[in-house]
Amino acid sequence: MNSYKQTLENAISGNLSAMETLYIQYQPLIKKLSWHDGFFDEDLYQTLSLSFLKAVSGFGKKYKNTP
Repeated sequence: MNSYKQTLENAISGNLSAMETLYIQYQPLIKKLSWHDGFFDEDLYQTLSLSFLKAVSGFGKKYKNTP
C-alpha cells in the first residue's frame, strides 16, 4: 500500500489511478461541504470536485520549481 505522500506525488505526476484514489478519499469532505441551507447542492458538489482535481494537478507546476 502506498503512503499518502507517494500517492500525492503520483497524482501530481499525472497518474490517473493515484488521482482517483485521492478523489475517493476526499469524497466525504467534498460531499459535506456541498450542503447549503440544508440542501445538497449538486452544482456546488461539481464545482468543489473540479476545484479539487485542478488543485492536485496544479501542485506539480507549483512545487516542481521550488528549491
